[in-house]
Amino acid sequence: MKRPVYDTNDPDHLTQITQRLGNGTVVTNIDRMGRITGVRGPTR
Repeated sequence: MKRPVYDTNDPDHLTQITQRLGNGTVVTNIDRMGRITGVRGPTR
């Protein structure tokens, strides 16, 4: 499978995903190359 190409100059580049789960909220941080750099949670 081919990896997506990330445009690091794109102002809409995804930098954080917030997911609401049954036991709280999980926040995933993403760097400018599309790599996961940290996960926090779950928090209530």
